[in-house]
Amino acid sequence: MKIFLATVAAALFLTGCAAPVYKHEVAGLQKSETMNFVDARPPAESEQKIFSMLITSDAYATYRYSTSSLDPSALRLFQHRIYEKFPEGVKPSQVKVHHFVSYMNMQAAFRRTAVGSIFGGVGAAIASGTQNYNADFKATAVNRATFDAVSEANEYTKAFFSAEENPNNAPVFIVYIDAEIDGKRNFVRGIAPTSRTDGKNPYLYVVDNTITAFLSNY
Repeated sequence: MKIFLATVAAALFLTGCAAPVYKHEVAGLQKSETMNFVDARPPAESEQKIFSMLITSDAYATYRYSTSSLDPSALRLFQHRIYEKFPEGVKPSQVKVHHFVSYMNMQAAFRRTAVGSIFGGVGAAIASGTQNYNADFKATAVNRATFDAVSEANEYTKAFFSAEENPNNAPVFIVYIDAEIDGKRNFVRGIAPTSRTDGKNPYLYVVDNTITAFLSNY
């Protein structure tokens, strides 16, 4: 099994380094540059943050993942996908983004690794063998009031998932998009593993699919 960019990114997080930037091609990107697109997000949502490196912490191995780790960025890709969604003559007059934020949850995998390092040998083999990366992308609607009620100290909980979303407890990316297109507002959440076997970039995959889920409301 090939383990792609996100595994490397997680290791870089632990050493305090920035996640690597993944360059990708977007056909006709320049066409959407002039669309009225307002970024009204809290500034922190575009920034990387490690919530905790302490293994006993509830926030251990959860991160806010920079939307600029893609080039073009996740937000610029969102702008372009909206442009593509609407045909000529009915392009939106304004798009306003309230939230576009990404998280990475490596908690279970890192705790398994820690167990392996403590017990060695068989322990390491067990830890490695119980990792399962076969979960697929899932999207759900988000309750805006619940999201906004989360305090800054508890932001790490936005990186948590349910057993239904991630039954294999795999490391995952979680992306939230709250935006309005010509006054119609929707809020969605997408989740997918941080590793893939098909050669696709895992973060780009979850971003693109979350955008698609968001746009399905229009």
